[in-house]
Amino acid sequence: MSETKSSGAPSQAAAGSHARPAQIGKPPPNGGRLWLILPLLVVAAYAPGIGNDYVVWDDDIYIRDNPYLRSIGGLARIWIPSDPVRKYYPLTYTLHWAEFQLWGTWPTGYYLVNVGLHAVNAVLVFLLLRALGAGSGGALLAGALFAVHPMQAPSVAWLAARKTLLSTTLALLAFLVYWRARRAGQVRWAYLAYALFAAALLSKCAAITFLGSAILADWLLLRRRLWDAVAPLAPVLVGVGGCLMYIDSLFERTVGTCFAEPLPLRPLAASAAFWFYTGKLLWPAGLALIYPPWTVSVSLMWLLPLIALVAGALGVWVLRRRIGALAVWGAIHFFLTLLPILGLLSFGYLKHSPVGDQYVYAAAPGLFLLVALGLARLTRWVGREKAHFVQLAVGVAAVAALGWLTGNRTLQWRGQEEFWSSAIADYPDFAFGRRRLADAYLDRRQWAEALREYTRLLQDDPDDAEVHNNIGLVLNRLGRPAEALERFRIAAAHAVEDNLPEAQTNLAATQKKLGLLPAEITRLTAALASQPDDRETRYALAMALAVDGQSAQAVQHVRYLVRDNPDDPQLLYRVAFLLRIAGQDAAAADTYRRAAELARTKGPAELWYMINREMAELPASAVGD
Repeated sequence: MSETKSSGAPSQAAAGSHARPAQIGKPPPNGGRLWLILPLLVVAAYAPGIGNDYVVWDDDIYIRDNPYLRSIGGLARIWIPSDPVRKYYPLTYTLHWAEFQLWGTWPTGYYLVNVGLHAVNAVLVFLLLRALGAGSGGALLAGALFAVHPMQAPSVAWLAARKTLLSTTLALLAFLVYWRARRAGQVRWAYLAYALFAAALLSKCAAITFLGSAILADWLLLRRRLWDAVAPLAPVLVGVGGCLMYIDSLFERTVGTCFAEPLPLRPLAASAAFWFYTGKLLWPAGLALIYPPWTVSVSLMWLLPLIALVAGALGVWVLRRRIGALAVWGAIHFFLTLLPILGLLSFGYLKHSPVGDQYVYAAAPGLFLLVALGLARLTRWVGREKAHFVQLAVGVAAVAALGWLTGNRTLQWRGQEEFWSSAIADYPDFAFGRRRLADAYLDRRQWAEALREYTRLLQDDPDDAEVHNNIGLVLNRLGRPAEALERFRIAAAHAVEDNLPEAQTNLAATQKKLGLLPAEITRLTAALASQPDDRETRYALAMALAVDGQSAQAVQHVRYLVRDNPDDPQLLYRVAFLLRIAGQDAAAADTYRRAAELARTKGPAELWYMINREMAELPASAVGD
């Protein structure tokens, strides 16, 4: 038997040079149209979520408040890798842009598209597993589990997870097309597969793991030499994938914080995360929106998952002929797809939790394939006809139970209050979630509830400027301006390091309400006369003058601030905010632009996001977009 050498697109000889391997990869007959069941299952499971709203965790940044979705100019900027907060998902944002033109910020529209993509993905999982050689019953069961499993709910119900859904759709399509090209030796299909793989990477660079899965299928199922399996996809893997991963790494470095465990502990945390995902997929009890942090240490408890993972990998490889090449592919696909998010590398979500249900979406088909193959083997002892009945009964029961759990779980994304209440119910010390819940109460004018949550947050950080500022807002609404004034004073004292210029505005506004602003302006004027280089005193005076309606005098002080600090993005951000208070929207927009340019190179990613958020709230005439 001759080996087929392959570099670049597959040749016509590729199909005929391995007669036996081609039979291994050939799908069994009688697949029929069983896949039609899968979209119905998805619709049934996710119908309760129609009417869900934004939960204000990335979905506001990516969709609702994304300034790039509002114009043709924004569409062009989507393709320029310059925003470290929104990351570089240009094809995903392009789809969001098209939707925004159709229905604006209407959340149900985005939800329905998510559900539609998930339904398509369930069908593609079935078709891919059939193409790789799984029986129709096993492929259908794996597809159905993928369709209704409650761990998939965050990737569908959470509007911000569109990047995962779209990249998986394109990657599964690319895999199917590539598999046809490799089996039939058709060059035109190979080029289409390359384009689809590139599109998947432009939706979310984590889709690069699907190229590894395609290579593994080529190697394990068609039994090509490893290099012959790697070579056709190397240009996409290294070219497009390498560039996008480099861009993503630049954005991670812009944040400037490592959220992963210390290097010696990462293999322990990653192994525990792998078994966590495996266990939750097999038995989805105790699912949470946010899981509490782990305390990883070099101890037997943390070494055991690593030992078990190594032993499991060795066992799969030693028994590979007995369990079959397709099962080996499923196991490796599951592990390989999870690998980037197990905690070996740092990424932003790790600051909240070591694991998240949304990360199993693309990996799940591998484990569900193993479940289907395992069920088929376990039921052989009852005879062929009875085995089909047992498999059907178990499958229907499992799918019905999982679908019911998913339907209930989608309601957690009904809105901010529901989402964040559920999150802190699972993890009471989740300060980020409690802050968002308090903000939701504030937005809904539920003053007592907001005050309760903000006050609790101060137990962990008594100097938090934003919390003090928001408590002041609540106290003002409750008719307690004197108490609010003290909160605003504390907030203003810490506003610089927290990038919170609105604290200074609220302080001045409350002083004006209490009749104290003229005296404060006099005091600040005297203080500035004795220390003319004190920029914080000058800023406070300018804000007080702006709030008092003395815009011309405020702008004079602004000019001093900008002249003396032309390269400070944080100060320019605060100055732009002050100019807005003074009614100088055009000047504010220009200052925001300058601050944004500086923030790209010398400011934190959070400052870059805050500048863009403020820009989005300016009138279009001022922004000039």
